[in-house]
Amino acid sequence: MFSICSVMYNVIKMDFAWQESIQNWVNFLDENGEIVIVVNKSEDDSLGAITREADKIKINSLVKFKIIPAEISYEDALFDGILKNIAYKNASMDFVIALDADERLLISSKKYWVQAAFDLSQKQEDALFVPVVNLFKNEDCYSDIAFKFYLVKNKPYIHRGVVNYAKKENGKIDITKSDSTEWLLENDNLIRASYILNPALPDFLKIRSLDSNPFVYHLGYKDLEYRKKINFFWKPVWESRAGHEVNDIKLTDEDFSKVPYFQHNLPHWNSK
Repeated sequence: MFSICSVMYNVIKMDFAWQESIQNWVNFLDENGEIVIVVNKSEDDSLGAITREADKIKINSLVKFKIIPAEISYEDALFDGILKNIAYKNASMDFVIALDADERLLISSKKYWVQAAFDLSQKQEDALFVPVVNLFKNEDCYSDIAFKFYLVKNKPYIHRGVVNYAKKENGKIDITKSDSTEWLLENDNLIRASYILNPALPDFLKIRSLDSNPFVYHLGYKDLEYRKKINFFWKPVWESRAGHEVNDIKLTDEDFSKVPYFQHNLPHWNSK
């Protein structure tokens, strides 16, 4: 039923628990699922490490793996959208769950994802906005709750890229309206989507409602040093993508440490 699609690169250099993410996805899926990982050219042996990890897991799992090497230049401001589109276009299941390498799923929530996929199959919409809990400092605290396109129908008329109304005449992008990874129709309009939960609800009500809904844990905020590495990596990409509009972005220790965080009572992402 599900293809979990992701993109990875420099996983050894960035030193985060990508192996745990892959194992989490495997535990979530079953013999009818697949994991598609596009591995871009890296400064380390990311492709070899990820391939070896997949080969090791396949010994005891019926989940299918597609490990796809790519050679997209990081000088291309749209590289991340290009890579994620490759992953999506190589999915073979009816529904795609699109996850970043530091995002994980609650294992026991599989039945809710299956129900959400069935509901989506009965709708004209092509995708569902799913809540993401951005963890901060530890698994018991979160910094905010966002909504992203996580559950998407696998259709040939869908691709990932820059939405048409955010493209500027000078070739840059209005980053207040789009990045390079939007889910688009053939004319670069956004696909039709609906929310699993009402995003206008106060945070605490959203959290309480998540017990019986699909949601994603984003672990990238747990480690401030990792978060700084990621953000400093993206800073020149943002500047290339949008030009002078983002040249004044500050990325300092003080900025990173001031993010608020809140307690929650959700089960941890690795709960069975």
